[in-house]
Amino acid sequence: MTKLNLSMAFHLNDAPYLKSSEIEKITRVFCTEILTLMDEVGLTKVSVYFSGRFLEALSKVNNSILGAILEKTKAGQIQWLGGGYFDPIFPLIPRKTQDLHIKKHLALLEQTLNVRPRGFVLPSYVWESECIDLLSRHGFEFTCLKQYQLQDSLWRYGTDKGFWTVEDRGKVLKVLSSSHNLSKHFVDGQYKKFIGQLNEISEQTSFTQLDLPFIRRNRGHFHDEWFDRLKKLLKRMKQDSLEVSFETLDSQVDQQISGGTIYLQPSIGKSLGLKEHQTSCRDLLILQPECNYIHKKMIYIHKAIDSVENLKIRNGFYDMLLPVQSLYYYRNSAKTGGIRYVEDRQEIHSKLIDIEDRLRKLSGVRGLQVEV
Repeated sequence: MTKLNLSMAFHLNDAPYLKSSEIEKITRVFCTEILTLMDEVGLTKVSVYFSGRFLEALSKVNNSILGAILEKTKAGQIQWLGGGYFDPIFPLIPRKTQDLHIKKHLALLEQTLNVRPRGFVLPSYVWESECIDLLSRHGFEFTCLKQYQLQDSLWRYGTDKGFWTVEDRGKVLKVLSSSHNLSKHFVDGQYKKFIGQLNEISEQTSFTQLDLPFIRRNRGHFHDEWFDRLKKLLKRMKQDSLEVSFETLDSQVDQQISGGTIYLQPSIGKSLGLKEHQTSCRDLLILQPECNYIHKKMIYIHKAIDSVENLKIRNGFYDMLLPVQSLYYYRNSAKTGGIRYVEDRQEIHSKLIDIEDRLRKLSGVRGLQVEV
């Protein structure tokens, strides 16, 4: 096996159904396991993404855990990734709340960890060309997409390079390719297939990435058993003397040479439950009437908020709207929750109705109001 640089990116994505106490418990367990992997099993460097509520919980874990996390962050062993506070589908929400999600998340990273991330996590890998402008205007250098999202754009290239660049009106963004098969073999516990995939990748490129979302496969379940699999995998890699070194995504971007500029078609990750030929987040709205309704209701309320004259009150309403923009509610999955679950639909409709009711009381309008 040729020497391979492997980046592991761990994600804690937004899960609206989790209570604050559950968020804090998961954060504590997650950080403890990460530190164990780094101190005892040889995972020297790792990239991490926490959505907003997990970042808030991070500041509340005990001092010894937080101190160790801060120490490894300062030493460059833990690299943090940016994102949206509630993991929204960015192409489907208005620009004002796009910026608000990102600014709130950046403020938490700076306040809790004193870091300014270079990389950005697009929830469920939802990609459209407007993401270039979105990330560039907030100073992000790169994002990661799944390999299957890039493959149709790489037909004229012989191998999958370290990263590619995409451009839009003079703005440039780097895109890393994450191996879907490698993640699948790990999640399924197929260690022989995982090692075989590593060998295959090493013949084509010197770099690959493994993305692990720890809350996604089943509603209400935090997959802490994945840490046991990671320990087993890392020990096996050490026993087999595999030439694998661990790097953060930042250092991979700095070390690799761009494969060139490509054009990416709109695409979406597989966790939202769409079929393979349905590649746009708009398909969520067209094919799933419930998604279309909550989206249109959110847009209508956003316009109503825009008309509020008092700036402080208007900004308060924008903050109230952020949770209902979570990608979680748009999922169509039998396991992970979202639009198929009555309790999830009830929750988001209750939030939308509450905001609308508050706006109506503020406006002084009684009864129904028809907009023509």
